[in-house]
Amino acid sequence: MKKSKTVLCTGDSLAMPRPGVPYESTWYCKIKQAFPQYDFISQFKRAVTTNILVEWGGGEEKVSPDFPYGSDCLEHYNPGLIIIQLGIVDCAPRLIKPKGFSYFMLKILPKQVHKSYIKLLKIIKGRNANSVYVTKEKFDKNLRNFLMRCEKRNIKKAVLIGICYPDEMMIKNNPAIANNIEIYNDIYKSIAKEFDFVDLIFPLDARKQLFRIYDDGYHPKIQGNDLVYVSIADSLSKLNL
Repeated sequence: MKKSKTVLCTGDSLAMPRPGVPYESTWYCKIKQAFPQYDFISQFKRAVTTNILVEWGGGEEKVSPDFPYGSDCLEHYNPGLIIIQLGIVDCAPRLIKPKGFSYFMLKILPKQVHKSYIKLLKIIKGRNANSVYVTKEKFDKNLRNFLMRCEKRNIKKAVLIGICYPDEMMIKNNPAIANNIEIYNDIYKSIAKEFDFVDLIFPLDARKQLFRIYDDGYHPKIQGNDLVYVSIADSLSKLNL
């Protein structure tokens, strides 16, 4: 298999099967079937952030400069094409910020009072737009690091799937998420302009559809996966490899 024909796909749970969305209905399975001439490699895991792009695999550059941190998402597979679906886990406002005061309180409180403590937090605190797993600055840094490494390895095309815009179900439970998604997607847009091999697509936007594309506010149903598949297929069909 030629390097240019190898496609490394990295993403979170949005790309994975779930109740109501069997594997055969995921965009990943459909894109594999539509382009049998490519070797698609899946690198999906639930609840992951863009941190994986600079953390999974590899080691210290001074020991192995060709395999830095994050090599499991690029260098170890030596792909010619990249597909990324990450970001919603990064930017979603959280009730408990990692390594914050509430986080450490849960560590020291007895497990039997955890539910009561979380219920109290929802009443007196709620979800804060700044309580995220990955800050805007780190999100920007992660993507730039990864795409610079892609550029160095002459990646032919990197298809970046923008963060999905949720429907009213998720926004009702987490009102601050809509603005955070806009902010983080603006980072995607800004960075995409700097790399000519990047194709940034936004197939999942509940505001633009007359039918429901999510089953819980942000995980795509079969119809949502179809929208992603069509957008990726359009991008790959334009390649002359």
